[in-house]
Amino acid sequence: MKNIKLIIQYDGSFYSGWQRQDNAVSIQEKLEMAIKEITGEDINLIGSGRTDKGVHAYAQVANFRTQSNIRPDKFYHWMKMHLPDDIKVISSEEVPHEFHSRFDAKSKTYIYKIYNDEDLHPIYRNYYEEITYKLDVEKMQAASKLLIGEHDFSGFAGILEEKTNPIRTLDSIEISRNGKYIDIELKAMSFLRNQVRIIAGTLVEVGRGRKSESDLKKILETGDRTLAGPTLGGRGLYLMKVEY
Repeated sequence: MKNIKLIIQYDGSFYSGWQRQDNAVSIQEKLEMAIKEITGEDINLIGSGRTDKGVHAYAQVANFRTQSNIRPDKFYHWMKMHLPDDIKVISSEEVPHEFHSRFDAKSKTYIYKIYNDEDLHPIYRNYYEEITYKLDVEKMQAASKLLIGEHDFSGFAGILEEKTNPIRTLDSIEISRNGKYIDIELKAMSFLRNQVRIIAGTLVEVGRGRKSESDLKKILETGDRTLAGPTLGGRGLYLMKVEY
């Protein structure tokens, strides 16, 4: 039995997210179907994280176990023939049997991409969050530093399962502007559900002048989700890197 690690790129625009679902098409389902077509096996593909509907990935990591005689470093080549154009496996390799793409991850880096103007071309509508009002990036940068470190991020999370620990450590957050484009890059060992999109939405409110640094402090102190900004759309979010 071999344990195979994959690195995957995908355009999440037309998928329900990573996780397999009964009534919608997912990234996981497409990959598992491709592997079955190659090996004849029903496998369980383990992803490093469950990206949401519309979210994209430059380097998602996943692993699965197989009895196939296909060379581990050739899986990615064979999978290309069985995947749609918006999903691509860029590498494959055999890893130790105990490797787990989710539990062994040391950090994940996400980027949220914003187009800060009114004239976003329609062909890019699935790849940027369009914010038409002017944003003060310097204010966003200053406020974001309050989020770095270990905090209870309940106020920056979607609905959490009862046993979920809301304590997370945000290693870094960088915000940059290049003309009309703004990138918000976050790195942590793990994130809560919708955490990146809610942090981005709250920082947009800061950039707009509707929230301040003191508001962010209060959200962290109280864990009150209603005090934070909106959950921005999945189209602007990209999983960039997973480190082990």
